[in-house]
Amino acid sequence: DKVTGLLKQAQKDAWVFRSLGAANAKSIEGGGGKSWAVLPLCEYSMGHVNRALKFLKDRCCQLGIVLVASEGPVSQLELLRVMEYGGVYIAAERLEGNTATQILAEAACFDAGLSVVLLAEADAIQADDQWTAFKYDPRRELQGLEPFCTES
Repeated sequence: DKVTGLLKQAQKDAWVFRSLGAANAKSIEGGGGKSWAVLPLCEYSMGHVNRALKFLKDRCCQLGIVLVASEGPVSQLELLRVMEYGGVYIAAERLEGNTATQILAEAACFDAGLSVVLLAEADAIQADDQWTAFKYDPRRELQGLEPFCTES
């Protein structure tokens, strides 16, 4: 599918799974870069992400999670709350376009912890005045930059 293709462009050795459990097991096993779980954004998705964060909080983790929003409304509030855990790469971006591949490449290179990326299809955010593409990259803080930035 489209997201798997984008992940393979962003990270040549990407392991892509349709369940968080399988991706987490592969990330613990090791052998290459991040293991990715691609999940549809639904009412339970962020609960799964939060449980993974609590479990993996103090561990170096090669796990990435891509949440795919195919219908609106798309709430970014829970994703923004993930920043409270610290040490997590977080981004929200449109699924279409080159920026999604760039965001996934940045997330794949984040080896200090979990990466969580929300990719929204155009139809899901078309009428959403609240939608803002953003990223939170803890590595920027080490460079003296603001870790949180929005699409300008």
